[in-house]
Amino acid sequence: MDTIYSLLTCLGDTSFDCDYYYIVDNKFGWIKAELSPTCVISILIVLLLNNIPYFIRKRKLKDRNEINEAICIKEQNAQLKKFTDRYLQATDAEIRNIPFNRRWNLIRKEIDRIHNHFTKRLEIRFPGINENEIRLCCLIRIGMNTQEITQRMNLSKGNVRIRKWRLSKTLKIRNNRGQLEQFIWEF
Repeated sequence: MDTIYSLLTCLGDTSFDCDYYYIVDNKFGWIKAELSPTCVISILIVLLLNNIPYFIRKRKLKDRNEINEAICIKEQNAQLKKFTDRYLQATDAEIRNIPFNRRWNLIRKEIDRIHNHFTKRLEIRFPGINENEIRLCCLIRIGMNTQEITQRMNLSKGNVRIRKWRLSKTLKIRNNRGQLEQFIWEF
């Protein structure tokens, strides 16, 4: 869109009774013209109709970018799941020698790197959050369901539900119908 026009009413008067209107042209500055209210409305309609394809293209581009970003996040979360599995299940002898808390620190750093300092933002916004709650948030953030969390944290399904309930209290949200998960994904 080469030139963007917008119509402004004359100085101090917001009604359509005044004789002068200012048309703003981003290329050439201010242009003052005498226009009737009917002419002003006609110009607005023409400008709007001329710019509709631009706004449609812009919206399509935004939608396409959002889709690409969602795909990218899904792929990153899949990689994070593999990384988390590798460090939590510790099947490699090399990883088994790393203390559990240190392994979790490595997982947190990786999640922070990919998800814009996710755990740091949690700690700042919710100072009362503890380490186990942050770990649970990390697993939820990378898209793990309750069954996957039970396997990674060696907990029963009931214990994970209780931890989610406590986490929702800490985060001050109601944990019904996936609100906790939704909150963490959007955080």
